[in-house]
Amino acid sequence: MLLLKLHFSISVLCLLTFLGFKHIMKDQIRKNGYIDDNNTKKKGFFSYWIFFIPIMNIIIVVMEFVMFSTKKSDLDKWCEEHKKANK
Repeated sequence: MLLLKLHFSISVLCLLTFLGFKHIMKDQIRKNGYIDDNNTKKKGFFSYWIFFIPIMNIIIVVMEFVMFSTKKSDLDKWCEEHKKANK
């Protein structure tokens, strides 16, 4: 029961961190190219259930930090170079 409570509290904390940083850094994320200006579709509440999968909640918060610190074109270029280097 303790493990379940711990998992739930960490999941809620990661969800709140993600939503807070997404709200605060929305202009920075849009400027880096991750959010299209034409895309006005809102995600529903159920799209945030992924935060209750044990490892995914931490990975998504780390991805959020990458989104507001790196331009999408630079990240795509790095991914292409990484793919070529591994072939």
